[in-house]
Parts: sequence; structure tokens; C-alpha cells
Amino acid sequence: YQEKAQFPQAGLHSAVVGWTPPARLGSALLHYLVTWSGAGGNGLEPEKRTLLVPGDVTSTEVTDLAMGQGYTFYVKVGVNKV
Repeated sequence: YQEKAQFPQAGLHSAVVGWTPPARLGSALLHYLVTWSGAGGNGLEPEKRTLLVPGDVTSTEVTDLAMGQGYTFYVKVGVNKV
């Protein structure tokens, strides 16, 4: 299960990214993997980064973002295999 983050809020060099947890998983929710991409170091290729967030949290602050650059955030669910 993966979805585009629903309500990012931008700061000076950060964004608060939030999401709604899935209704049914069939397994215990362990964590979320938040990924985002934006400007690369050379300004040409997108830089992709990830952050692991505990399963009981539904938002996180992403820091060290470039001012004036657009970013796309995705949230993926990590579950315990049955």
C-alpha cells in the first residue's frame, strides 16, 4: 500500500507531511516509509531520500529541503508478514 502524501505543509527549509492510515491491512502496522524527491546535487537529476516513521505516527517533519524547489512525497506502509 502506497499513497501520495495528503497534506504537506511547507516551512523555510522543511515540510510537515501527513497521511491517513489504511483502514484494513490484515497484519500489524510496523512503520511507514516516507520517500521524497526534488532537486539533485547537480540540479539535473532528482535526489531521492527516505525516512522511516513508527506505525503509530501519521505525520513527520522532513528537513534540509532547498528553498524554492518543488518536492513530491510518498508514504508506503510497512507491515509484519503473516
